[in-house]
Amino acid sequence: LTVGYGSPGCIGLELQFGHVMGNHYDEPVLLIKTAWGGKSIGIDFRPPSSGLQSDEAIAESVENMIKRDYNNIIRNEWNKAKKDNPDIKRKEIEEKSSASIEEIRKAKADEYRKQVVDRYGHFYRLMITEIKTTLSEIKTRFPQYDGRGYEIAGFVWFQGWNDMYGRLPGEYAKNMENFIRDVRKELDVPNLPVAIGIMGQNGFKEAKGNMAVVQKAQASMNDVPDFRGNVKAIPTDIYWDKRADEAFPKWRDNLKEWVLIGSDFPYHYLGSTITFTRVGQALAQTILELRNEK
Repeated sequence: LTVGYGSPGCIGLELQFGHVMGNHYDEPVLLIKTAWGGKSIGIDFRPPSSGLQSDEAIAESVENMIKRDYNNIIRNEWNKAKKDNPDIKRKEIEEKSSASIEEIRKAKADEYRKQVVDRYGHFYRLMITEIKTTLSEIKTRFPQYDGRGYEIAGFVWFQGWNDMYGRLPGEYAKNMENFIRDVRKELDVPNLPVAIGIMGQNGFKEAKGNMAVVQKAQASMNDVPDFRGNVKAIPTDIYWDKRADEAFPKWRDNLKEWVLIGSDFPYHYLGSTITFTRVGQALAQTILELRNEK
């Protein structure tokens, strides 16, 4: 286990998580990391038990795609027109354009509805496929494996940012609960230990608005009766990197210093090695606690 399991030259939770697990067990430990950026549990990782969103929500997504197309057409026509007339207004372009939202809707609505529906749970399915494929090919992928069998010992979930928008915050708790139940069913591990890292991009500040809603939803898994003792959500904002937090506002002016501390914006925890190491350590200890092995 080393740097680079994700973005080249970078780390996520897996580095310290893996070290804790590897040091704890005498047996070999396999980490299966499935991670794609910019994804929500409400759409991309939506579990089968949650079904689709409402017809109204689907129609809203389709309409947004139609408006996107219309705006792109108008923007392109406007940019071309500005070459001859820099002062021309968008309204003038719209009045002259042959494009219309109604025509795009007529031509694209059915196609876009299918795209919206197909997107629900797409990355949930990819995740399950990756896990099952890895386990089915374990002898090929890991020649040192001696064929003595394996145990799926735990599952870690660390996500939340993309569920802060639209209708998704209010659905998070139910989707998370369904997600845990569905993953356990898919992997045939009824009481699979699940550690949830509660989103912590608020850092040292109090979470507000939809971030607070999502945090509360994640934390509520601790109160689901049959999850007690086998699911635990833990805070991660307490592991925020103080030095990176202080350096971030002026990182462009102090790039030489910044690259030694962080590498990203707050929504990615400032790209802080310290934060990801601390969170990985905490989630590993949580899994061991759920397994009564801490």
